[in-house]
Order: sequence, then structure tokens, then C-alpha cells
Amino acid sequence: MNLLFAHIGRDHGVIDGRRSAAAVSASGLIIRRHHDDGIALLLQAGAAGPSSRPPRPLPCRPGPDGSVTLFDGALYNAAELAATLDHPAGTEAAALAATALARQGEAAPAAWVGDFAAIRWHPARRELIAAIDQMGGRPLFYCCRPDGILLASRIDTLLAHPAVPRGLDPEILGLTLVAAAHRRPNRTVHTAIDMLPPGHGLTWSDGRLRLWRYWQPDPTRRIRFRRDDEYVEAARHLLEQAVACRLPAGDEPLLCHLTAGLDSTAVATTAARLRDPAPLHTVTLRPQPMAVLPEAPGLIQDEWDGARLVPPLYPNMVPHHLVAPVPTEADEDPGGRFHRRDWPMSWLFSDGLYHPAPDLARDLGARVVLTGEGGNLSLSWDGRLAMADQLRHLRLRGLATNLAGRARQGKSPLREFLGWALLPALPPELRLAVKRLRGRPELWRERSALAPSLGERLAEGRLTRHAPRRSASRDADMRIELIEKNTFLKLAHSGHMWADPADRRHPLTDVRLVDFCLGLPAEQYLNRGRDRWLARRVLAGRLPQAVLDERRTGRENADWFQRMTIRRDWMMAEIERCEASPLAREVLDLPRIRRLIEAWPADATPASRPETMLPLLHAVGRGLRVGQFIYRAEGGNG
Repeated sequence: MNLLFAHIGRDHGVIDGRRSAAAVSASGLIIRRHHDDGIALLLQAGAAGPSSRPPRPLPCRPGPDGSVTLFDGALYNAAELAATLDHPAGTEAAALAATALARQGEAAPAAWVGDFAAIRWHPARRELIAAIDQMGGRPLFYCCRPDGILLASRIDTLLAHPAVPRGLDPEILGLTLVAAAHRRPNRTVHTAIDMLPPGHGLTWSDGRLRLWRYWQPDPTRRIRFRRDDEYVEAARHLLEQAVACRLPAGDEPLLCHLTAGLDSTAVATTAARLRDPAPLHTVTLRPQPMAVLPEAPGLIQDEWDGARLVPPLYPNMVPHHLVAPVPTEADEDPGGRFHRRDWPMSWLFSDGLYHPAPDLARDLGARVVLTGEGGNLSLSWDGRLAMADQLRHLRLRGLATNLAGRARQGKSPLREFLGWALLPALPPELRLAVKRLRGRPELWRERSALAPSLGERLAEGRLTRHAPRRSASRDADMRIELIEKNTFLKLAHSGHMWADPADRRHPLTDVRLVDFCLGLPAEQYLNRGRDRWLARRVLAGRLPQAVLDERRTGRENADWFQRMTIRRDWMMAEIERCEASPLAREVLDLPRIRRLIEAWPADATPASRPETMLPLLHAVGRGLRVGQFIYRAEGGNG
């Protein structure tokens, strides 16, 4: 990965090259390319090499019009772009991006498929253009000032620059507690730092900043085929295309996540077919062997039980199953895995930060890791909210057929009707009224550690409620909400990417596949009560039947209760630290967190009940991480 940095001034004398270089170097990276014309300073940095002597930075090569372009990431449709731009096959992505931006300006990124961030400076026009990809694969953060603008791939880099003011935003911290920060898509938890939302770009010229959007999910798109099997053929083609363009060259080592679900197995089996006979290493995360895992209907507690059935079908698949290390207090120290300055962690012990995959990738020499992330946004959407649309539009025969199919799978028709048809079909105000009649509080009161006064202010702005209505389809609205939420979270938590030796790629969020899946009829996902119907047909013959028919949900973090229990004393100490911070007291309901820890369940069985588990994970786990983030940002110990 390349770290991109730009500091543009409205006039000469604004840029301090030494301070900017120091901010970039504070990220632990080496500056490799630079451009400084007195108005604009552009730096591109990368990981330090094996030599103890850092290479001398090379000047950025300007284009024919004098513009300078920085690029990070990959363009997966590079061959198509090269032909369109009259470049030879094999032209590097950075050169393609530079040419496209020079010729097409703001219109260029709409034709790109990939994980990318690009910055272009045109000295003659004194204009800066920047853009990132549609699905949050590469971030750009910025700080706009009266005398100029600073952009960087990392929040840490901007925070290390003396021109960027410090301060935290209570509203965004509060929305983080209820997983709703995506409702303010260009804001970060830092008051002076914003970020480019997915599918967006910005143009800055002489102190004027303008954001523009070149892609968004389209709920009105319609894709219709004559025959049912044409949907399967088209989806299978797009899946193979999305995986193929993300594979490393030749027989280079490759690692892929493998769980018991349809998403990672779709990616892993497709990669194995495309790479055969080259080996494909897979990794499955398992719970601690000594952890007591109670029976949990509808959940797979140890994903290896299903994942191990897949490799025997593919001779070139090399499976690995690993246990994540137990978090220790050293992980909380400066420089530790859980010490974050850019954004609060989502969970007390986040899978992404203690997953053993990066260490395994390093041992294997794998520079690329494939995941099944985002499959529920595209190929494996379960489709059950289609029943709400059937009820709203009085398509009662189709609703009855789906409910009967759910009953044949052992589901309660009444529960399915209430949970997936009636309640979702109601307007948000009526849904909230029904909850109150049943004596249940709003979700933010029920599950989170959001301070009541702040929560009420956010609720007045409708920021803590369910997905807003955008179309005539409740199913489409929820899919778009999840796309925006997941892509936002990828950007917000992108800081961990810089500690990962491998490039994590997510084929199921390929924008071509996402656009295609959004345009399909609802019956392709829920058919006679059978959910994830499209994915099950696409993967038929490629997965063991037991995996293909699995209806339970896998849980990678199944031993969460044991991990939290052994840190109870530490959690109580964290509350005391948070209580010393006025901002933490403003954002968090600290008395509630304390009560939940003091009433800790005796064992994993009562802790696994949803009414107990969700407050422990959200209110205690996420609440403590937000509090810890606040007091550290304020200069507290740790």
C-alpha cells in the first residue's frame, strides 16, 4: 500500500515541507516520491525496505499538461481502461489513472473498478481533484483550512501535522456507539478531519471545496432475463470475474478466509478452481479450545465443523485452522494491537485486530488475502424482507407461498410474518410505537452505552433509527443502508490495514457484482421461503451439500464471553479512567456499564441469551472502547 499525502496552499509560504515530511514519517513509512512547487506539496510513502538506508525520494513525474497524480491501490479492469485510453496492455494502474484524470477530470473514476485512492494536482489551474473507490477499499481523509487543504490516506498522518487542530466530536462518538456513524458519511470522530465517502470525489481550488458523487446504489435498476438459469449463469460469471481479477500473478502464494458460510466458501472455491493446480491456502478462525460454548440454536459456534468439509473437494486447497491469541494488557499499551488513535474499535476484542491471518500470510509469503466480506450485500442477500414488500403491495399469494416455505424449514409462520413482513412494512414511527406498547425501549436505550441526554438529541434528528425510506421497497432500502454502512466502516477502520503485511481483497464487493445483484427480482433471493436462493444455486455442485443447505449463522467470535470474563478487573479500571473525562461522561452512560459488569453472568449459558449478550457486547464492549479512545485522545494514561 502507498500512503498519499497532499498539502495545498492558497499562496506561497503556506507549505512547510519539513513538518509535512515529519508527519508522514511518523506513520512509520518511507517517502518515495515527492512534488513541491511552492503551492502544492505531494508525497507518496511506502513501507520501509530491508535496507537500513532509506532510498532518496524521487520526484513525481508530471503529465503532458504539467499535472501530477498520486495513486494507491489497484484497478481490476485495467485491460479495458488501457484499450479505452489507447495505452498498451500491461500499463500500470497509476499511469492509467493519471491519463484518465487528465482527459476526463471528475468523470474519470466512474469507469474504474478497483480499490483505489487518487489525487491529482494541476498547477496551471491551481486545482486539486481527489477520489476514492465505490466500496471503501482505499481511504482519503482531509482537513480544510482557510489557507489551504491537507489530505492523507491515514488519520494518524493528519493528526501528526501541526496545522491540524485537535478535538473530538461528541455526536459522531455517540453515533459510533449505536453503529450509525454512516448517517454522517463524510464526518470522522475528529472535529477538524473529514473523509471522502465511498464513490465520492472532491475538487479544491483557491480555497473553495466541492464534494461530488460519481456512484451510488441504484434501487430503480431492473435486470430481467427470460429463463431462470440465466440469472445463475450471469451471477456465476460475475463471481468468477471478481475473484479472477483479484488473484496475484502466477503461482504466488495466496491465502483465503474460509468459514462455514456461503460468502467465504464462494470466494475460496472459485479461487481454487481458477488457480488449479497452484495451491490455495485457507484459514479458519476457531474459538479457544478451553472455552465453554453453550448450545445456541441458529448459530455455528465453531466454524471449522463446516469449513473442513470444503477442502476435500479441491486437491489444491491447503486448509489451516487457528485459534486467535488471548488478548493481554500489553495489547492495550501504546503500540499494542488495541491502541488506536484514528477511530474507536467496534468491539472490545475486534476480530480484525487479533485474527491470526496476517501472521499466517507473513509465514506463507502471501501478499494477497481474499475474504468473503460483503457477500450479504450482493450474492448471498437473504431476501426475507421481500415479504414486507409483498404485504405492503398486497401480493398476498406470494407472501403465503413464502411463509409456507419457511414453515417447511421449521420456522414459525407467525414469527416470520411478524418479524419479516408486518413490522418492517410499517412506517418507522409506527414500528417505534409498537415497541413502546410491548414495553421495549428504543434500540439505543436497550443495547448501547449512549448517555441518555446525547441519545435523546440524536434520536430527535432520527439518526439512531432504522434505515430511512428511499424507495417503494423495504428490501431495497435495507440493502442500500447496509452497503452504505459497511463501506463507511471499512474506511473508518482502515487504520489496521497499515499493520497488515498483505493486501486484503474482497471480491464480493466488486461494484459490477453489487450493481448486478441490486437489479435482480426479489424472487431470486427468496423463493418459496428458501433464503439466499441465488447464492445456493450459483454454488450448487461446488460446495458439499451440508454447507450448501446450512441455515445457521456462523460466529467467528464465539468465545467472546471467556475473553471478556478474564478481563473483568481491567474493565472496571477502565471505567474509573473514563469517569475522569468530562467528554466521556457526556457521551457514555458510565453507570450503566458499571452495573452490567458488576452483574456479570455466572457462565456462558445465561450470557448467550440475546437480552444479556447484546448489552454486554454493545454497551460494555463498544462503550469501553469509545471511552478508552476519548481519554487517550485527551492525553490520559495509556
